[in-house]
Amino acid sequence: MGMNVEVAVVGAGPAGCMAAYTLAEAGMEVLLLDKEKLPRYKTCGGGLVHRARKLLPFDISPVVEREFYQADFYCYGHHISIRRPKPIITMVMRDKFDYFLANKAAEKGVQIIDEQLVKGIQFNGSEGIE
Repeated sequence: MGMNVEVAVVGAGPAGCMAAYTLAEAGMEVLLLDKEKLPRYKTCGGGLVHRARKLLPFDISPVVEREFYQADFYCYGHHISIRRPKPIITMVMRDKFDYFLANKAAEKGVQIIDEQLVKGIQFNGSEGIE
């Protein structure tokens, strides 16, 4: 595959999608690659703490499964209960969440190619990445 881009991001998980989104928003030509067909299932608890959620530059409500405003911790016979007015943790299914993030990146102009296993990257000076 010969393609000239400024940045290639390998992996369309949350970190890869947000890196691609941020770079595209800054005006760069970005290619996002993932080895699986999107959306793809990921084994993951799918929890976002409130601090992480509010750092996102867009609303993720369309993919929120559940929010928890209380948490109970038990450790060595001690019990701590925390209740907050804002969600302590937001639960998402990773296949829906990651696909949502990938689509947000695409809205910023990111080119997405799924089912593409990256085995290596070749640099050709100022010509870009092949």
